[in-house]
Amino acid sequence: MSIRDEHDYGVDAVAAATVWCKFNPGRVHEALLDDEYDMAIDFEEKYEEDTALKAARVLAGVSAEGMDDENSDGSEDRKIAAAWAANNVEAYAEIQEAAGDELAEKFAEHFNDERDDSSDDESDTEDNAAELRVAKYAVRAELDPTTPERFRAAGRAWKARHRQAYDIALKKTMARQDLEDTEKLKELCKLERHIHEKSRVTRQRIELRSKRLAGTKSPAILLQLETENAADEDTLHEYLEQYEPAIVEILRWRYNTHHWRLERIQNDLDHLRADRSHLVCVRNVKPSVLQEILREQLIAYEIKVDSLEAARAATSALLASIDDWLHNYTHKDRVVDLHYDDEGNPYYYDENGDAVYYEPENTE
Repeated sequence: MSIRDEHDYGVDAVAAATVWCKFNPGRVHEALLDDEYDMAIDFEEKYEEDTALKAARVLAGVSAEGMDDENSDGSEDRKIAAAWAANNVEAYAEIQEAAGDELAEKFAEHFNDERDDSSDDESDTEDNAAELRVAKYAVRAELDPTTPERFRAAGRAWKARHRQAYDIALKKTMARQDLEDTEKLKELCKLERHIHEKSRVTRQRIELRSKRLAGTKSPAILLQLETENAADEDTLHEYLEQYEPAIVEILRWRYNTHHWRLERIQNDLDHLRADRSHLVCVRNVKPSVLQEILREQLIAYEIKVDSLEAARAATSALLASIDDWLHNYTHKDRVVDLHYDDEGNPYYYDENGDAVYYEPENTE
């Protein structure tokens, strides 16, 4: 099995090992169980105290020592923790809920004292203000890709236990995102108009000088016009370098935001497709009434599925558009010089990307 999985023994050895595993599934299964048992023992020896709790923490996405451990997210122990859980199903099941409660409590303690005056809502009462405040950070932990994994895991645990508050915070967050997205789109269009206008005027001046260059023979005038064209090119390049980073930043924000929304839509769609509750009905219902109830449930189910599929298609199209837009600014040709390799073949070197590009062969 090690030969098959490591691929360091040559093609023939890997092929032979793969065939052997194919024709000896029983012995392969026994070997896998032995490996799993050994990993379970390794985890138990590493964490002799509170083994079940620490396994549950690691598999939840935090360090074995809990959410407060800033130096680890438990990833180095995840494989052996999973092996321990597989070999101690009952003990793991008994502690899993308690581990989730601990993470949710730690998350609430960490963010309960945080203040975000810009997002406070006057309609929030004193009774639920603290819960909604933590809910905002649970949404942010899921939304922000830079959030440490330990906070993501704790946020998921808190979310599972405070679904109503989380949904309220999520709705408010998405409403703010819509407003911010509209403002960023306006700013993006404004920046692009400035760039396009500056480019248009500069190109017109260069084109007029180029026409004068074609009709003059005076060396002094030729030098002057060429110098002015070069100066305009440099000015335009500096102008683009000044504004393009702001455009890229806006586009990346829009891409990340809508990509997160697409993931949420896909998760909701997967969950809905796995749901079969619309195919069942309460007992003791007349057959004629039962058929009508099931028909109405099926219609409601199909409407939900169609709505989510339409949202997924619209968001995917928007993401593709933003990606193309972003590509125009982040994947420009930056060929800086022409070189020749040892065999005399010409190639270009991209200094920014530290890459080499060869001209395609002429097949005509």
